Amino acid sequence: MKKLKYLLATILLLALSATPIAAQDIIYSDITGHWAETDIYYMTNKGLLNGYLNGSFQPEKKITRGEFVNILAKEAGVDQQAYNTASKFSDVGNHWAKAAINWASQIGVVKGYENNTFKADAPIKREELAAMLNRHITTVKGLNLPLKYPEDPFNDNSKISGWAKSDVTAMQRYGFIQGKGNYNFCPQDTATRAETATMVARYLRTANGESINSALADIYVNNTLAKKAVAIDSAERATTMVAMRDFFEAIGYEVAFYRNTSLVAAYNHQKDMELWLGKTMAYANGSQKTLSTAPYILNGSTMVPLADIGTALGLSIIHSNKGQATETISVTLSPSATNTGAVGFYGSAASSTAVQGEAHLGNRVGFWGTVENGAMTYGSYTTIDGYRYFGSWSNNQFNGQGRSINPMGELSLGTFANGYMNQGITYFSDGTTFQGQWHYNTNTSAIYPSQGVLTAKGRSYGANSTEWSGGALTATKW
Repeated sequence: MKKLKYLLATILLLALSATPIAAQDIIYSDITGHWAETDIYYMTNKGLLNGYLNGSFQPEKKITRGEFVNILAKEAGVDQQAYNTASKFSDVGNHWAKAAINWASQIGVVKGYENNTFKADAPIKREELAAMLNRHITTVKGLNLPLKYPEDPFNDNSKISGWAKSDVTAMQRYGFIQGKGNYNFCPQDTATRAETATMVARYLRTANGESINSALADIYVNNTLAKKAVAIDSAERATTMVAMRDFFEAIGYEVAFYRNTSLVAAYNHQKDMELWLGKTMAYANGSQKTLSTAPYILNGSTMVPLADIGTALGLSIIHSNKGQATETISVTLSPSATNTGAVGFYGSAASSTAVQGEAHLGNRVGFWGTVENGAMTYGSYTTIDGYRYFGSWSNNQFNGQGRSINPMGELSLGTFANGYMNQGITYFSDGTTFQGQWHYNTNTSAIYPSQGVLTAKGRSYGANSTEWSGGALTATKW
């Protein structure tokens, strides 16, 4: 985005008005790294919430009742000129937001106070904002948005005014409000410009079928900061999604994405995990797992469910400071001798046949794992042409339980003999799966299914051994 350029004529306006001005392709001077940065720019791009003449946004500044009603009127596309008449409220007069207030009053979004005042310049309370926005959604827009989450009263629910409780509950169930520290809503606190941007942006994203919330978190590993400002998506407090590559690289894993199959894989010298975009099925250390939320792409990053990843790999994860400017993800790992950024061997070597320790031959090519008695016993190996193997080794070959991924992103899990698949399941790039036994032809070096179940386009073939002949399904079984 380009820096906002100022003409000399606008200098005079600064002295005349503190009203935000429209900003297009602007970089605000005071929100870089702010927890609401993405939502602020989203609202600015929609033309609903703008910055100030000095290039700032002032995210912590309180927003007034008149300013918020004006946002709703603009979002509804109201011809405000049609409402530029005398106001029923005794304190509105010729206020700059009079037309928007008149519209909101006539349609039922606002009701004012018992003494027939509106208090347009008073900072809006959080419960007032929630009530106005919910009325806007249901009355003005006529939307029946999905209640994504069960009712979960805030800890300070008793402090919410009776007239606002149903609206606050609806906003919580939509996922538009998540509370502050210790899961309090703080209904009587006044809303900031940043909080307003986030709440309205979540509504707009939901109405448009987009992801409703993205934020940032710092990742600490064994109490040491490993990665700053990692993207998280925490619309539902129980299911925090985290940018997979940043998270796994912070804890010492290597990550690979295979476009042909939408497979994303992460490895270290002891553990591995494979999962697919859009699928809740995943594998951790060769065991099939079910994720609570399928991985998806958000702003170019693969997002995965943090708690599920931790449980699958046996990681100790604490997610704290939720809702703060930058949240915190703390991971506790067992100490490892391997430095993943270096090439070398870590261990003892009394003789050429008694080498024991960990070998790491490179980030992307070579063996990374455990060596005992001079031979590889467990770990990952990546060939120069992009084949990846992970699991048990013996006699310097891939033998026993393991996983492999070819350059197409086709995943095989099961048992291997002399470096070749023996039995297990394979996911092919065209969506076909085969589960069963494989045969390796020593003369031609060809490997092919010999007996099992082939699933293609929703149909299964070869459940009985009699349906196979010569490494292929018999013609009558297709």
